[in-house]
Amino acid sequence: MDGREHSTHRNLVAPAFRGRELAEKFVPVIDQNSRALVDAFRGDGHVDLVDRYATRFPINVIVDMLGLPKSDHEHFHRWYSSIMAFLSNLAGDEQVTAQGLRTKEEFEAYMLPIIRQRREAPGDDLLSTLCTAEIDGVRMTDEEIKAFCSLLLTAGGETTDKAIASVMRNLVEHPDQLQAVREDRSLISAAFAETLRYSPPVHMIMRQPAEPVRLSGGVVEEAGKTLTCLIGAANRDPERFRDPDTFDIHRDDLELDRAYTAGANHTAFALGRHFCVGALLARTELETGIAHLLDAMHDIRFADGAPPPEHGVFTRAPAELRLTFTPAS
Repeated sequence: MDGREHSTHRNLVAPAFRGRELAEKFVPVIDQNSRALVDAFRGDGHVDLVDRYATRFPINVIVDMLGLPKSDHEHFHRWYSSIMAFLSNLAGDEQVTAQGLRTKEEFEAYMLPIIRQRREAPGDDLLSTLCTAEIDGVRMTDEEIKAFCSLLLTAGGETTDKAIASVMRNLVEHPDQLQAVREDRSLISAAFAETLRYSPPVHMIMRQPAEPVRLSGGVVEEAGKTLTCLIGAANRDPERFRDPDTFDIHRDDLELDRAYTAGANHTAFALGRHFCVGALLARTELETGIAHLLDAMHDIRFADGAPPPEHGVFTRAPAELRLTFTPAS
């Protein structure tokens, strides 16, 4: 979207993801969900952090923010996994496609009756906010609200899921930096910002330019056609960042005071008016989650002795992150 359509839809949902509403209403939700997941494995001494934590934490938070039953966390985790498999099905696997279409139908059948109920009897939750919010006399339709909830699962779940896995992978691979973060938790924000630069969850974004785009002396895209922007590569630009292929939470050329704003000098959240509306939510989830993990896990090591590879095209992160650790007393 662009122009008035974009600004209207963005203004309907943006307040829930920033400032007082985020702090007062949803920080406790984030804290409770993270602690519950960590408590389930903190005494084991080993964990696949992707399966047991990263893929579940942001989805559980979104379900609770929407005011939906905690008993449905597993349903949403299954739907999330199916949607992401569908979206990344570059090989065209027919079973994956069929499951994705079934998920679409299941999700619609689940959400639309609840949306109608919240219009009649709104509560103090994000879904009620979406159902009742109005800007210049415009309200979102039931279909638009359902679609936005689906977007929350994918955009909000997939990115935070992969960010958590990548931050922990990067820190465990660099024990000195992991120790620095353990001793000074204010460095979690720097570790996240550097991960956004070094190994961002999203490596590509699509844009449709309103006029021809000229780069390096030539026209690379005509107006109205789709341009794929390789933001992962931009974050490794040696003209912007010193020693760009090195993970360094202490680097002085990453502007931490602007790392979670539309003026960031990395491109992981996009820039300008299309800057990620959930950036502060992601930061809050990340800082909360990494702190809880470090509280529960000492002597963290890769179970296989080496960092796992990243997987994915548009989005990238380890598909699994098997760790061993000493349980905190």
